[in-house]
Amino acid sequence: MGKINNILNKGYFTGTTRSFTIYYYNSDSSLHYAHSPDGTTNYDYGFSLSPSINTWYFISIVRSGSTIRTRSNLNQIGSDVTAYSIMDRAEELMIGGG
Repeated sequence: MGKINNILNKGYFTGTTRSFTIYYYNSDSSLHYAHSPDGTTNYDYGFSLSPSINTWYFISIVRSGSTIRTRSNLNQIGSDVTAYSIMDRAEELMIGGG
């Protein structure tokens, strides 16, 4: 069974109303960006990424209009995906966390 390694999270795994998260799923070597426009609908996009040990990576997830692009070291990974609004939750922003 794979492990979800949380990178950045705002109420996504802690309650029933979701906002957004960025996480790495090690069982299929994929970086994920997931968000919810209404707290219950889930849009989860996975992009192939196989990082090497002891190597730094610059990861960016950029929204431009209705498009989201994900990059690693300034190179786009995966295809453009549709951007939806993101629910604003009264939750703390969590960095890391397993």
